[in-house]
Amino acid sequence: MIKYAWFPEIRSDGEGGHYHTYGIAAFESGRSRYISDVTTDKYKIKALVYTFNNEHLELSQLDEAIEDFLYDFEV
Repeated sequence: MIKYAWFPEIRSDGEGGHYHTYGIAAFESGRSRYISDVTTDKYKIKALVYTFNNEHLELSQLDEAIEDFLYDFEV
């Protein structure tokens, strides 16, 4: 079974400043995958990860699910 988690990051904005953002990690049978800088909204990333875990999202669906979230998906 795949377990999803969120993680905090501090990223450079390219102009000498920084911003706080959150990414998603996926863990399955000793394998892991990390997707950085998904959103700057902590509550949305927590809800998204909860949904992924609750719906048992397959790893092969992760990219599309994040794309949907970024463009038109409201958690």
